[in-house]
Amino acid sequence: MLHLASEQGFVHVARSLVDQFRGLLIIRTEGDKKDLPVEKALIKKHDDVAAYLISEMDNEWWVL
Repeated sequence: MLHLASEQGFVHVARSLVDQFRGLLIIRTEGDKKDLPVEKALIKKHDDVAAYLISEMDNEWWVL
C-alpha cells in the first residue's frame, strides 16, 4: 500500500500508513527491481513524498 501511495504522490496517505505501520518503509517490491517505497516516489518525481519517507527512515535501514 505504501508503494502505491508513494508512486501516486499521495503524501497524506503515506503519512497515515507510516504512522500505523512503520515496517512498510523497508519492504521492497517483488520481481526484478525490488524497489523501496522511497525509490518509487523518486522514480515518479514525487519529491514531497520522497522527502517525508527519507525523514522517517532510520540510518541503519539504508543498508538492507
